[in-house]
Amino acid sequence: MLKKLLYKVLLFTGFTASIGVGVYAANFISNIEAEAAKNIEVQVKSDLENRKLCTVSDASKAYLNCSDGDIVLFTPERWGNEQFPIKIAAYICNFDKPIVHNKSAVACVFTSARG
Repeated sequence: MLKKLLYKVLLFTGFTASIGVGVYAANFISNIEAEAAKNIEVQVKSDLENRKLCTVSDASKAYLNCSDGDIVLFTPERWGNEQFPIKIAAYICNFDKPIVHNKSAVACVFTSARG
């Protein structure tokens, strides 16, 4: 009986130890992922802050005045519908970078790839 009890205790403590190692490993991996995400966020922020701002009111002028990688601010002199800024974004924005828009403007990273 004592032998069975001792066996159960050893089995339980071994199981607990393996759970502890598993939790430690999961926390370690989680910390690495959090640090990597923080580094990526800093890189993206730095990357976007160092770009030239190119302001245009006519989308065709973006191709003349802006270079690939510039932040383009498209503010049309007039607008007719809510689809207009989205259509412009489809032509001038790099979809791998953040795009900000509302009913009357678009701000994004310029690309000439679709022009």
